[in-house]
Amino acid sequence: MEVKYKDSLMFPAVTVCNNNWLRKGVLNDSGVLDFGLSLSSFDYPVVNSSSYNLTEFFMTYGHQMDRVFDLPWNCDWKLTDCTSANFTKRITDMGMCFTFNHGGDLRSTFPGEDYGLRLGLFAEQDQYLPATSKAGFTVLLHQPTDVPRMANGFQVTTGESLIVAISMTEVHNLPEPYGGCTSKKLAYYPIYSATNCRSECL
Repeated sequence: MEVKYKDSLMFPAVTVCNNNWLRKGVLNDSGVLDFGLSLSSFDYPVVNSSSYNLTEFFMTYGHQMDRVFDLPWNCDWKLTDCTSANFTKRITDMGMCFTFNHGGDLRSTFPGEDYGLRLGLFAEQDQYLPATSKAGFTVLLHQPTDVPRMANGFQVTTGESLIVAISMTEVHNLPEPYGGCTSKKLAYYPIYSATNCRSECL
């Protein structure tokens, strides 16, 4: 085993999802509240979804980036204001979410919150649907090349201040004759990882 120390580390992707998938007021104004309710809870009658493009539906009626982050005032990376270019819209298992550092270009050189990401999040609770049981956000830190599986994220509730410290361990498996590990190509993801492999198999 060999231990290597690096001058900088790749900063993870940070995906943020509002626990409320869809905005009640916009659904109501557009006449699609019943369909939104059927997506958000099993307690409501299922509405025929054949006439809807679900990706476009979540993009249109989900919480929007400018409202969630109130850019640039409530976001900074290494004490520099964030912009919308730092975030990517993603459709996940929690509807529309936003990923910081999706491309994996950002690196961390020093420890401490001044050298990382700081976010202030606005939940828009007045837009919550009745089925949403917990006000706040689900946040997931993951490899930028991985599909975010939000079921593995942690909760940030309204009125809460949270500091998350992270560390990175990188493991490289040796090929034969040292073991049976091989490089495998996935059908839907350009880079192999355990998370992407599980997503493809499900």
